[in-house]
Amino acid sequence: MFPLAPTKVRLELLRTTWQRYAFALVATLVAAVVPHLVRPAAELQRTPLLAAFTAVLATAAVAGFGPSIVALFLGAGWGLFELFSTPGFSPSDIRVRLFVFLLEAVLVTMYGWSARRVNRRIAEASAWHQRLVETAAEGIWVLGIDDTIHWANPHMAEILRCPLGRLVGRLREEFVFPEDSAADRVRLQNLRNGQSEQRDRRLRRADGSEVWLLASSRPILNPEGQFQGVLSMMTDITERKHAETALRRSEARFRNLFENIVEGVYQSTPDGRILAANPMLLNMLGLTSEAELNDINIADHLYVDKTVRKHLLERLERDGSFRNVAYQLRRCDGRIITVEENARAVRDDGGQILYYEGTLTDISDQN
Repeated sequence: MFPLAPTKVRLELLRTTWQRYAFALVATLVAAVVPHLVRPAAELQRTPLLAAFTAVLATAAVAGFGPSIVALFLGAGWGLFELFSTPGFSPSDIRVRLFVFLLEAVLVTMYGWSARRVNRRIAEASAWHQRLVETAAEGIWVLGIDDTIHWANPHMAEILRCPLGRLVGRLREEFVFPEDSAADRVRLQNLRNGQSEQRDRRLRRADGSEVWLLASSRPILNPEGQFQGVLSMMTDITERKHAETALRRSEARFRNLFENIVEGVYQSTPDGRILAANPMLLNMLGLTSEAELNDINIADHLYVDKTVRKHLLERLERDGSFRNVAYQLRRCDGRIITVEENARAVRDDGGQILYYEGTLTDISDQN
């Protein structure tokens, strides 16, 4: 398993101030009394400050800097009492033993204080990283070598509509549509070969519905460079995908209408270039492909009476549109046809004309 969530570091066994200082007092008392109950008095005379040092060591490890200082002074006090009350110790022996005790106890206290500061920072960083992954807007999961989900954050469970406890331990393939399995196995093999990827992918939720995700995946390698699993971060883009699908369908319907309408449809620039034309307009002008539009300028090639275009552009500038205006055009093969036009000007936010669009109907047979 890949426990992405950082290891929880217990800052201290004792939470409140009074508990910590009480621990210092109890540890010192126990260290002073218990040795007398279990060890001969002669042996205690050889190491009268060992129990005091043990109390300081335990307090520094469990209760912290302040309580260990208290234990140090208490231990030094009753240690001195025992030294003075024990026959056979000269003043120089007492001073040396007390100095060694104080030096060792201070070093232990300082070390314990430093270690607790480091542990506190580690715990704070661990808690911050855990909150980060658990509250991330992206769904995150970790796959193992066996392709099982070894870890996932709550948002990933929410995306897949599967309780987190039931998500971890399941095979990734359970959330892949059968028709996507082959391509998914190829991509997984690429990840095993060390390739990272970012792509749109779809997964099958626990209820069978479809969810689209922008997935960023990379392989997890051990220090020897061996493949250990896959880390993936996923953003739900289902709404965007549905919008794109709807847009494509709308564009397809528009394209179908554009290409099959019985009127000629166009877009053109103010300087006379044709930007787009449907097949009916191409046929009306005697053209066989849109590529031939590049060689045509409306003002120079199509209008039989060039003043007609001038008047039409003036109307578009003034009124923005016109309807049912009839005039003559010259096809590319030289034949004259009569058309009826509806048109409007398309402007930008500043009111400048970007292009014209409209329809032409061949009414030559009506004349």
